[in-house]
Amino acid sequence: MNCTPFLKITVLASLTSCMMAACGEGSETSTKDTVTTSEKSKEVAEEKNDAKFNKPAEKDAQFLVDAYSSGLMEVKAATNAAVKATNKDVKDFAAMLVAAHEKVNGQIQTTAASKNISLPTGPTDSQNSKLTKWMKETGHEYDKDFIDMMVSGHKDGVNLYEKIASDATDADIKAWAAQTLPDLRKHLDIANATWDKIKNMK
Repeated sequence: MNCTPFLKITVLASLTSCMMAACGEGSETSTKDTVTTSEKSKEVAEEKNDAKFNKPAEKDAQFLVDAYSSGLMEVKAATNAAVKATNKDVKDFAAMLVAAHEKVNGQIQTTAASKNISLPTGPTDSQNSKLTKWMKETGHEYDKDFIDMMVSGHKDGVNLYEKIASDATDADIKAWAAQTLPDLRKHLDIANATWDKIKNMK
């Protein structure tokens, strides 16, 4: 298998509210079988933060940018899977992720706004490319590739949030990461359990 909290992750339809960055304009996206590119909005946010902050604060801002970018992708993927997946366990997991990561993304927005941190307005071009390709799949392959993404993504998310909880210099961001971690670990456990249920589907 190649497997993808005070406030990744993480995910997640009312997609518009999740994609309005604290310091930027929202961009239109689709939950159908195509994805609108975000014109490198992550890079734009990173450049803005680099210009605004000294090194420690810029590092904390990057933590939020990375967490938010991951959350946006997971919301978009889970929103699609909650409708299109064929397996009930997959659909239920996707619906749970939508609600959970929409909440986390909203908390990131609030924290970023309070600290003048710029956030992306949508998933990165590489994320959009991956989602567009996956959304064209059907049946069991679609379900399995979604869970594969969620396992991989939540492994990365847990690692990221552990790093934030350990290395962030901002007390609020550090506490948020520590409080979010248990939910992310729970999501990863569910993703792994769901994979075990569906991995042999043909």
